[in-house]
Amino acid sequence: MYQKAVAALARRSRSEVEVRRLLLRRAIPGEEGAAMVASVIGRLRDHGYLDDRRFAGHYALWQKEGEAHGRARVRRELKARGVDAEIAEAAIEEQFGETDEEELIRTFLRRRRIKLPENPRQAANLFRKLLMAGFSSSASIRCLKQWKVNPEWVEELSGMEIEGE
Repeated sequence: MYQKAVAALARRSRSEVEVRRLLLRRAIPGEEGAAMVASVIGRLRDHGYLDDRRFAGHYALWQKEGEAHGRARVRRELKARGVDAEIAEAAIEEQFGETDEEELIRTFLRRRRIKLPENPRQAANLFRKLLMAGFSSSASIRCLKQWKVNPEWVEELSGMEIEGE
């Protein structure tokens, strides 16, 4: 079981909860299997293969630099991967501390070759895409204004933002 866990970690980085879930699916049902999984998790930690702080820091950096995603997306994904909220927040703060969110949005738009919206529906889709990528609604609205999106459409989106909160 230990070798399977090491092999899984060699394929891609995982949180402790992800490794535990993986091992529990393959373990003997019952207390004996749970004890074996706990033993393997402890051994992985002792050998330095499993560290949620390191995982969260690397994941947040990759999301910011590699994917150009925002804080909220990283927070959601780390939570889904079972990382403790305090560890996730520390990693996000460390990686995004002085980051200009609007510059990150521009990078996101450029990398995905997103074009200027031509109608209100496209503008709303773009706004939702920015929110799903983890950017704040206020920074998204500011970027849309700077990008010279039709001011009436942006104003409608600003109204949607207030209703959703």
